[in-house]
Amino acid sequence: MAHPEMDDLLDSLITFAQLCLKKRHGFVPFGSSIVADGSLKRDALDYGAMGFVEPDHIDSDVATEAFENLYRDQARAGQIRACGICYDATITPENDKPTRAIACTLAHQNGEAVKIYLPYRKQLLSYRFGDLIAVPWEIDIFEPLS
Repeated sequence: MAHPEMDDLLDSLITFAQLCLKKRHGFVPFGSSIVADGSLKRDALDYGAMGFVEPDHIDSDVATEAFENLYRDQARAGQIRACGICYDATITPENDKPTRAIACTLAHQNGEAVKIYLPYRKQLLSYRFGDLIAVPWEIDIFEPLS
């Protein structure tokens, strides 16, 4: 059973990504974290400083790695209890065709880590969202306590 903070993060990430899709027809990778006092914080990277000039040309792999490093440093400093990264992805669900998806990677200090995908299809004037797909995520953002 997922920690309630993981549910809060997922809800925050997916809600914002859906809003961006509906209003802007896309979104750049972004993150959210649960800080030490339990409040939720939205996080962004300075993509200009990373060499990305156009939002459409941001490499999700580079962005997610930068978020992972940021969150790893914050976790070691005791600043966060949980974190999530959201980006646009293409997935191929079992026995189906490739589709776009809102991808969320979530990690909690209790050791839980998961990738969640929300498939979507653009329709004429809106988006149709599918069912959530969850898979385990191997990540060392929150190192095990010794």
